[in-house]
Amino acid sequence: MVFATVIQTNSNLFNPKNINQDSKISPELAEILGLLSSDGTYYKYLSFERRFFKKRGKYYFTIQEKERIDFGNTNFGLLKSFQKLLLKEFGYKTKITGKEIPKINITKKSIIKDLLKFTYFGFDRWKVPQITFNSPNNVKASYVRGIYEGDGVKLQKNSNGFEVRIEMMNKAGLEQIKILLLDLGINSSVSTCGKGMYRLYIRGIENITKFKEIIKPKFKTIKLGWQNQAMRTMKNG
Repeated sequence: MVFATVIQTNSNLFNPKNINQDSKISPELAEILGLLSSDGTYYKYLSFERRFFKKRGKYYFTIQEKERIDFGNTNFGLLKSFQKLLLKEFGYKTKITGKEIPKINITKKSIIKDLLKFTYFGFDRWKVPQITFNSPNNVKASYVRGIYEGDGVKLQKNSNGFEVRIEMMNKAGLEQIKILLLDLGINSSVSTCGKGMYRLYIRGIENITKFKEIIKPKFKTIKLGWQNQAMRTMKNG
């Protein structure tokens, strides 16, 4: 019989020195890292467990250090896609748990160690893995897709016209995403959008069309049609 009390700690094992600079990452791993950067959290904690030992007929307390990475999102389609990515990249099967915010827990230590080589996980702590900047365009696009599926806002119209946005508290991270997008031929800008919040936005028919065709969002899809005509009219007006 086990009773566990969890104490969350903020320690992190991120260490870019563990990465072989000549190594490569797959598009699947890049998308996993992007999704975890947007909606992932790393926990390291102490578990106090009360175990009953039959031979001695007594309860004993044990303390274990544990860790996990959670990926939480209310879109079940995105959660299932994340499961498929983990299975393809690591051969790792997971379950969807939680009620208010469904999530997937990564508890296998070797996978956690592999993931933490690249970046911190936390809404205001992540950075674009350095290896991503030196990767092929399909890897860069996969990473951006992960970020966008987690924290992106689909095509919207406001006083400035049509735009696609990514909103979060991590300004430095958004500035790095801006560099990745520029590498892919997509222009974007970063600005504040409230206290402690920042926005990366993509405007103009050419940039939005490139974003749709290169990043290829699966869930926060960008539907162009009458919007194309409207943007052309605004551009030519």
